[in-house]
Amino acid sequence: MKIVLITNSDQYEPRVEQISALLKDKHDVTVYVTDFVHGTKVYRKETKNKDFILFHAIGYKKNLSVHRLVSPWDFARRVMKECEKLNPDVIYCLVPANSFVYHAARYKKKHPAVKLVFDIIDMWPESFPIQKISWLPPFKIWKNIRNRYLNKAEIVVSECRLFLDELGDAARDVPSEVLYFAKKETETDKTPDLPDGELNLCYLGSVNNIIDIDFIAAMIKSIASLKKTTVHIIGNGERINEFVTALKEAGAHVVNHGVIYDPDEKQKIFNKCHFGINAMRDWVAVGLTMKSVDYFDAALPLLNNIKGDTTRFVNEYGAGYNVRYENMDEVAKSIVLLTNDELVEMRKAALRVFRENLSSEIFNETFEKITNILEKNDDKNIKQ
Repeated sequence: MKIVLITNSDQYEPRVEQISALLKDKHDVTVYVTDFVHGTKVYRKETKNKDFILFHAIGYKKNLSVHRLVSPWDFARRVMKECEKLNPDVIYCLVPANSFVYHAARYKKKHPAVKLVFDIIDMWPESFPIQKISWLPPFKIWKNIRNRYLNKAEIVVSECRLFLDELGDAARDVPSEVLYFAKKETETDKTPDLPDGELNLCYLGSVNNIIDIDFIAAMIKSIASLKKTTVHIIGNGERINEFVTALKEAGAHVVNHGVIYDPDEKQKIFNKCHFGINAMRDWVAVGLTMKSVDYFDAALPLLNNIKGDTTRFVNEYGAGYNVRYENMDEVAKSIVLLTNDELVEMRKAALRVFRENLSSEIFNETFEKITNILEKNDDKNIKQ
């Protein structure tokens, strides 16, 4: 089959990398990615994968602006024009941008034999950070651009079960598959080196607008009131100073390691920590974070407030605690009473979550189910 993969976010390219690697041995794969980097608001001239084709996108300086809305719409429209030349058997779009769904559906109307895959990586505008304006008509239109045309796909893929639940009727009559974010297990020494007499917690990742600093500080205050607590931060972000101040005011000692890329250096810190902090603001529509994948890979149990898939993993495997404001003090009391043997069992449970759900091997097995749907009766699906 001739397959086109499309994303307009450089953040999604690791997933595209995994998918294209699985497809290219059997199929003719073309990958279009954006030349505009959303995070830094600059253009780039190359990608890490030399086989990816940089496709020009309209740039913008502000996340909330006319150009920000026009850019993905224009990108999707022009990529579909390229598909007219390529005449692919399959178009695989990573969503957002929601406009991919609309323009791919229009393409399918002209070319009924083409097979569409919509891979839901994030929910927009559901995760828009300014919730008080999310009811406005432009945001409803933005949502409907996605939901109205999802049923044109042969299969809807989602990076977590929560997203499929959120989509509800929009994707109910379409075959679906959950394809979790995944990675190759890190080959590091995961032997715990936990200190006596204190609790070490880790926060991994960007300290940005969607993490719930107030919630984390309240949780730390409950724990630190019962036992000496240190929070290790691996990462950075625009709210890092606010975060450090809040943790200290909650009673924790803070060690800010900054950004660390070396897996062995990160694992040394993970091995000293009892739990990883995995907490976002309540309105963020997400069922699994990349940081939780990293925590589970590191055999680090969670202090978690992410709903959906992550809550289920923690409950089913016993891989940490699901924390809410109403049970915060109860969880703190349980944590300080844990024996070393119980902590070791939690670490084993966290690693099982990774190996049984989030490893690259599981990703490959799940993606085979997706390709089987696409290849089913493909010999009968000959373009006119």
